[in-house]
Parts: sequence; structure tokens; C-alpha cells
Amino acid sequence: MRIFIGLTEVSGYYARLQRGLLDLGAEAEFFPLQDHRFGYGSSSHHWVPRFAQWCVKQRIAALDASSLRRLFWLSLVTLSRAIFLIWALIRFDVFLMGGGSSFFRFHELRLMRLLGRRIVYTFHGTDSRPAWMDGFCQGTSRMSGHHSSVAFPTDSDISVYHRVNEERLDTVRRIERYANVIINAPPQAQLLTKPYVIGLAVGIPVDAVSLDEPSEPRARASVVRVLHSPSFHIGKGTAEIRAAIQRLQRAGIDLEYTEISNRPHMEVRQAIAACDFVVDQVYSDSPMAGFAAEAALAGKPAVVCGYYSAYHETDLAPYMRPPSLYCHPERLEEAIRALAVDGAHREELGTQAKEFVEKNWSPRSVASRYLRLASGEPVPSEWMYHPEQNRYFLGMGIDEQSLRKVLQQYLRRFGDSALGIDAAVELKRRVLAFASQDEP
Repeated sequence: MRIFIGLTEVSGYYARLQRGLLDLGAEAEFFPLQDHRFGYGSSSHHWVPRFAQWCVKQRIAALDASSLRRLFWLSLVTLSRAIFLIWALIRFDVFLMGGGSSFFRFHELRLMRLLGRRIVYTFHGTDSRPAWMDGFCQGTSRMSGHHSSVAFPTDSDISVYHRVNEERLDTVRRIERYANVIINAPPQAQLLTKPYVIGLAVGIPVDAVSLDEPSEPRARASVVRVLHSPSFHIGKGTAEIRAAIQRLQRAGIDLEYTEISNRPHMEVRQAIAACDFVVDQVYSDSPMAGFAAEAALAGKPAVVCGYYSAYHETDLAPYMRPPSLYCHPERLEEAIRALAVDGAHREELGTQAKEFVEKNWSPRSVASRYLRLASGEPVPSEWMYHPEQNRYFLGMGIDEQSLRKVLQQYLRRFGDSALGIDAAVELKRRVLAFASQDEP
């Protein structure tokens, strides 16, 4: 069984997955079309994918060039992808794809199935979450002010969310039609209509990098170092985290707060090694996403807030739930305080998190589950989730009040059929009831 992995990297997920597959003796190659900005790297040395990658790089460099030059590079990118696809179909039996990646906007999936290739597609969030509940989709229009600003959302914003929602629906339907297996997470899968494998049943591949603890002595023995590493400040709730830290500092709790953003992966790991615990985000629909998992591997516990904290115990079996301090956004300050003042609790949670990811989320462990899905073996029933079970809609990277404003304008403009969740009757009923409420 020869395994193709591509065409996009997602925070090191696929590079680690490939390492796990190789460690198990599988024949797997990873082909990202673009180098990741945080330096996760590519394993490809074949001229065909390298040529396709080079064409993409040249096209990006020519975005500000003349229209004729842009057309030339677009044509060359298209040709290189066609060659790449034919080469891959000849060479590989299984295609592990995800992160919105596709050769030709998912039209190639039909050809893959016709030729008997097996497709395992992994969704990572924004690609299957409705745009009207996606704080990251809405980030551009929210960058100019606080998330509760009366200027948000504008009519233009609503039009954009509707267009993006329709595009996502089209993509999801195409993937559902042709993929043999879909991996997703309930709080981000509202657009799906067919059963899928729960992402946390498979896990997030994380692996250790040996890092020395910082040699510089602490200025004060009692200080507790807190780390936050936002990729998108508004969606991660950075302003709320800063405010909570400042209130705790004014209350006399000795906290040293550090932020690190848009830095190479190794720098983030070094910052994790230097802290006592991390604060991941305020509006997360996962109890442990990538950054918190990295911290767990170093034995550092994480504060993670999100509305999904009220639902995850119902949706996920106990062995799928990673240890973190996962709570409602309104409990952010309380959660930070709890880890700051109780060193024993902090150490215990960090140990539990480390043991969990080492046992369940090592590249080898996650790869073994992918191999099971790739080979067509029966999938355990507890791994499967049916869309009609879903009750969650409070989104990712957005607070309740902002979401209600978006929904009310969205429904007035486009109607409830444009939500894209007709397959989940109870979920849709809850969404409409939520939108009909007046703001507190």
C-alpha cells in the first residue's frame, strides 16, 4: 500500500503523520505544494512535485506583475498540477488529504474513485464550519475594532459570509460524495450530512524535540510564567487574556506573561520550555488543539476556554478527551488563577497531559489509526459521529453576542435555508431559537 499525503501542511500535522507512517514501515510520501511559513519542512525530492511546487512559488511572486505574466504562470501551475496528478495516480494507492487541499478544486476526487484509489480526507476546521459561526472567517471585518463593536457586521460582511458558506457547502458535498473516509470534529462539522470519524478518536500527531530548560535564573522564585501564542489575536481572544492577566497581577498574583506570535516552530517550543503553563484561547471548540498539545508534550498544562466545553463530554468518549483546564469563556480568569496559585494542581495536570499525548498522540499512534482507515478495516462504532447528533453552533473564535448579531442579519438577508444545516433538524431549531433572542 503506497500512501500519498498532501497537498497542504497544517501546523506540522502531516509532516508528523508521515514520520509515524514511516516508523510503522508504511510507504508514505508527503507533498506540500508550498513551504510552511513556520518551517515544518517537506519530504519531497521527486522532480514532478518539486516542479509543481516551484510553479506555485513563481505564480505567487508574480501576483503584482502584468496580466500577461500572471496568465503565463497560472497556465504553468495548471499544467504542472495535471502532470503531478497523473504521476501520483500511477504511483499511489491511498490518498490522505486535508486542510482544504486539492489538485483541481476537488474535481479530481471522482477520477481517483473511478481508478480505485482510496481517499481519506481530514477536515481541520474552517473548511467544514459554517461561515456565519466562524470567527476566523469573520476576522478581516473585525480587525478594525473590538469584537462587540456596533459596526460589526456590515451588510458587506454578511454578503461575504454567505458567499463563503456556499463555497464551503459545495466543497463539503463533493468530498462527501467521493471520499471513502472523512475525519472531522463535531463542533466544526455542521455542514456535513454523512457520518464521519471523530478527529479526537484519531488524534493529533505531536512529537518531542529535546530542548534545554532556559539557563537564565528567575528574578523571583515565586513568579509563575504564563505563555500565550496567538496566530490571530481577535479569534484567539488575546485581548481578553491580557485583561484577565492584568486583573490577576493587580490582585497580587505574581504572574509573568509572555506572548509569542508568528515565529518559527522551534522558537515556540523554546518559549513553552520556559513557561509554567499556557493559555491557548478563549473561544476554542477543542479541549486541546495544536498549541496546547505542544505544551502538553513538555509537561505544561493549558487553560483552554470555549463554549464547546459544555458539550464535549457528551460527544466524546473519555479516552478521546485530552486533559486540559477546558471551561466556559466566562471562567477564563478563574481558570488562570487556579493554575497560578496551585503549583501541585498545575504539575498534576501537566503530567496527565504529557502522559495522554505521549500514549495517544505520538506520530506512531496516530499513524496506526490512519493505516486502519486507509486499509478499509472496520471502524469502531464509538469513532463514528452522525450529523443529526450535533447540537453545537456557538462557533470558534467568536463570542455569543457577536454571533447573535451575525445570525440575525444573515437570516434577515438570506433566510434559514442559507444556513446550510437542513440535515440536522434539531441543530437548526436551536440556531433559530438562539437568533430570535434579544441581546442581554
